[in-house]
Amino acid sequence: MDSILNKLKSCNSIELLRTVGTIEGIVKAINKEIYPLTVNALTYEELYQAVNKLNKHWDRVESDDYFKNENLKYIFALTHMGGEDRNKMLRLTDELYENKDKAKNGTMKFQK
Repeated sequence: MDSILNKLKSCNSIELLRTVGTIEGIVKAINKEIYPLTVNALTYEELYQAVNKLNKHWDRVESDDYFKNENLKYIFALTHMGGEDRNKMLRLTDELYENKDKAKNGTMKFQK
């Protein structure tokens, strides 16, 4: 994770937020981390409010509790991700591509 983001996790005042970086730099780092969501702030006060809100939920977002259910997780993976990251989230392995029976058994959980 970006060093700016690590500093933001322990940021507990507007003055401390000012030492982390410029508004533009902090917003850019946050937006890169939470894409496709975005944060917009013109002042350190606005940015501090956004950082506080994110800090309350950051650990939860990094865990698997972010999605309300498995279906939404798979929809997100299929529509917003690609390559190895998508396959990891969907638990797709090379073995499933190589073995028809394992692939068939592996997809049964998606059909529930």
